[in-house]
Amino acid sequence: MPLFVNKKKIEDFETIEEFWAKYGDDLRPAAEQFKQIKPETETLKLLYVSQREYATIDRSTDHINTIGSDEATTCHVIVLHFQGTGIVSLGHIDGSKVGFGVKGMLNEMKAAFCKGSVDECIQYPSVDLYMAGGFCDNKRTSQSNTMKLLQFFMKQEINIHIQLACVSELNDVVREGNHWPVVYGVGVSFARNSCFGPGVLGIYPASFPKENESVIPQITLRGARLVMDKTMRSLYDGKKKQMTIGPYDWFGDFVKNDDDTRDLTDGEIRRAFSTSPLVEKPEFSQTIKEQYTYLADNVILKSTTNQVLHYSLTPEGTWVPA
Repeated sequence: MPLFVNKKKIEDFETIEEFWAKYGDDLRPAAEQFKQIKPETETLKLLYVSQREYATIDRSTDHINTIGSDEATTCHVIVLHFQGTGIVSLGHIDGSKVGFGVKGMLNEMKAAFCKGSVDECIQYPSVDLYMAGGFCDNKRTSQSNTMKLLQFFMKQEINIHIQLACVSELNDVVREGNHWPVVYGVGVSFARNSCFGPGVLGIYPASFPKENESVIPQITLRGARLVMDKTMRSLYDGKKKQMTIGPYDWFGDFVKNDDDTRDLTDGEIRRAFSTSPLVEKPEFSQTIKEQYTYLADNVILKSTTNQVLHYSLTPEGTWVPA
């Protein structure tokens, strides 16, 4: 099935430059409007999706108010929405296993729409696609991520309509001669009006504080697994209404090198661990040190790699172990 923008079918293209030349004028107004919105912060009834994760919710049955992700420099945050329903899937794409992750998002949406009986569904609603993140980085990692996503979506057997492409060139600003992303994070809420008009998904630029474990559980563990595990992971079990973290099987080949990492300067960590060191947030280097410390201190977990951590949402809007 085709990919659309402004009800126009997107034809084949070979480069990202060709795509922007053909469809940039259609996509630029929404991106410009989106970039003008001041980032907001949500904490209660929040399902936070970290890098290389995705989660799918059905607002008609879930009690989650907001689903979101941030800290995307060259990464892309993508949102898929079945038109006319409360079914939304959000993923944080960094270029690893993109097809696997997006396929997983679509499969979870289909299962939610069919109430688990996918084989009995004959037809699905069209999908609205929202993308944000990336900029004109020197390594062209952002452009590669945009291209991967567009090419994959064009191969799907369902109609997909691009509502927002605030990515790469359309999410770029030049400051003192250097390129920076404008939007780093995205929130999705059904409890607010959409900037794209009535009846459209409530999506907005967002940032999310990580200090409170009851708001965003196990963020250090979820970040640390990125060192060894390149797979896109599903974060939320829609049937059990629980956040599911793990299982992770990535300690076996880990070498205890956190001491070396902690001895590096912040600049060295940025250059070694980031695809875009200049534009990372101030806390980036400390986060990397904490993740390596966690890995080293928990090598013993290699004997319990099949353990899954479950969290349930309380009526007050925070997460507790299930």
